Amino acid sequence: LRRYIFRQKHPSMTTGFLLVVTIPALVEEFGWRGFAVPAADRSWSVVTTALVVGLLFLIPHVGLYLPGQIYDGLPIWPLPLLILSGSVLYTWVFVGSRGSVLLPALMHAASNGLTPISRGIDPVLVWQIQGVVITVFAVAVVLFSSRMRRPIGAELRDDVDAVLVDPRPAQQPTVS
Repeated sequence: LRRYIFRQKHPSMTTGFLLVVTIPALVEEFGWRGFAVPAADRSWSVVTTALVVGLLFLIPHVGLYLPGQIYDGLPIWPLPLLILSGSVLYTWVFVGSRGSVLLPALMHAASNGLTPISRGIDPVLVWQIQGVVITVFAVAVVLFSSRMRRPIGAELRDDVDAVLVDPRPAQQPTVS
């Protein structure tokens, strides 16, 4: 990746590349991990929460298969694998980091940044391999991380819950 980025003849291309892969990931993760995961039913397991959020995240991505869009011409079967498995991995990182949205956002940005690295390789093949590989990692996380089976409410720290429930600072009692 470094060789690809620094090989660019124009520094603005490098900046553009970094913005295109980073900003959407940050925005999406602040919404999905920063809001949707903490807002989920507290009794759901982490994996259930991740899959429900992933299903919601999948819906707008289906439109990217329309003619002229980014996924036009790619097979559709890897998309649910990529989105749901990505949601499992990003939620695992979110919960494991005690509610840091930055870490899953950077992970998401890194995933977005893989596309330019695969230049010269058949994009359909890359798309299919990504779907399978990311799914294998997500299944391994679900199988080997007991955290994924615990309730999401037990995994998020108290100050994440406090901000979600009431963002206003607590009122101090007045002394008369």
